[in-house]
Amino acid sequence: MTRQQAKSTTWFQQRAWRVTASAFSRAAKADIGQPSLSLVRQICYPKAFQFTTKATR
Repeated sequence: MTRQQAKSTTWFQQRAWRVTASAFSRAAKADIGQPSLSLVRQICYPKAFQFTTKATR
């Protein structure tokens, strides 16, 4: 993600509900009756669950 993307509300809105390559494997293996809450959050609310460390800031 670029710095401009990280600042863009529109980018996160467009990304919501999309399954990224990193989440696809988990989504394909998920129990459709009880999917992992963290997986649902990652797909539906990507801005709320950004990966951030001191090195990536």
